Amino acid sequence: MKIQPKSRHFSHFSSIVLFLMFIHLVATISFAQKLPVALTNNPEQMVSFPPTASFEQVVQILSIMATKFENKVIIDPTGQKGPINIEIPPCHWLKALQILLNAYDLEYADKGSYLEIIKPADSESKPKAQQPSQTGPSGKVPITKDSREIEISAIFFQGDQRFLAESGIDWSVIADKSNIDIKTLAGTAVSQEFFSLSSKYRDLKGLLNIEGLLKTFEAMNIGEIIARPTIMVLDGTEGLIQVGGSFSIKQNDFAGNTIDKFFDYGTILEVTPQVIIDQGVTFIHLKIRAERSSATPGAVSTTMDKQVASTDVLLVNGEQTAIAGLYAEEKSTVRKGIPGVKDLPWWVLGLRYLTGYNSVDRTKKELVIVLKAELVPTLEDRVRAKKENLEETIERQREKYPTENIPH
Repeated sequence: MKIQPKSRHFSHFSSIVLFLMFIHLVATISFAQKLPVALTNNPEQMVSFPPTASFEQVVQILSIMATKFENKVIIDPTGQKGPINIEIPPCHWLKALQILLNAYDLEYADKGSYLEIIKPADSESKPKAQQPSQTGPSGKVPITKDSREIEISAIFFQGDQRFLAESGIDWSVIADKSNIDIKTLAGTAVSQEFFSLSSKYRDLKGLLNIEGLLKTFEAMNIGEIIARPTIMVLDGTEGLIQVGGSFSIKQNDFAGNTIDKFFDYGTILEVTPQVIIDQGVTFIHLKIRAERSSATPGAVSTTMDKQVASTDVLLVNGEQTAIAGLYAEEKSTVRKGIPGVKDLPWWVLGLRYLTGYNSVDRTKKELVIVLKAELVPTLEDRVRAKKENLEETIERQREKYPTENIPH
């Protein structure tokens, strides 16, 4: 009779434990149903992709992984092409698929024996005019007949930093068309004659442009124009100019294969223009990223010294801007001493060591980048101009050969 209460208490406790276990089991099953593939830390199921990998290659590799571990293939009826432009870090292959599809505003549907890449239902209901006309991640500007093109002209000038500092030039004065009023100045801190700049907002006779100043510096052996590239860039897209090279570093991919990863160095200029029209005035917004870098091979790896400058500027059509302050140091070994004797071979009584020595000269070079942005006529304007030229040509031919002079 005394044991009955304990037995009843134990029965209630067992019921509570069984109820909690049942709830935990139901929660586990429902959570497992949300994950079509269990995300494990198995190294064989880990993948990673660089931004240069194409969409087709990534889907093909992920399809191989899905076939191996889930007996499913991945089908892509959307027809995406080109590089993915995003870096996918080492993660489970299903997580990599989700990261890839999120970047393209896509998703996948489990069809049982395969995974199908589809567009979200809400994106299909949007008007076609709001969707990008280019393939790739969303956010790109659609290309139409009204799209504007901007001609970006650049001048890369490299000069001796000491001489440029002595000249007292302020590159920030380069505005509008960068007309330069030439004056000579002399002073106690200036070793020779230099030019001073003054920005002009109207065209005057006798003024030179910035290219004339840089050519004058070349004639004075102060610096040199190393490149003068010109590119056409669509409104809202990025233009790239590189004067330099690339070097590679050996790396291992997710499958253990040895691959070469390339890095660019030199003078790299990235420009993204945007045309803005406000109250009938057209502006050009330039997002500029300038980089000057150099690669130095080492015993273990290659090191890269880099200087980066980023800025945003507003320009009127035809205006110029300048970026300065990107430095690099050059070393040169010069033999100095008594002329005619300092260069003798070492076996001539060792006179070269008594009459000469090697001097290491360090020169600091400054890179100045001058940019000019000009709007290119629209397609309609170009077609209209060609039509007018054709009509003028026909009219001139008619005047040259009048019809009344032609015998019937």
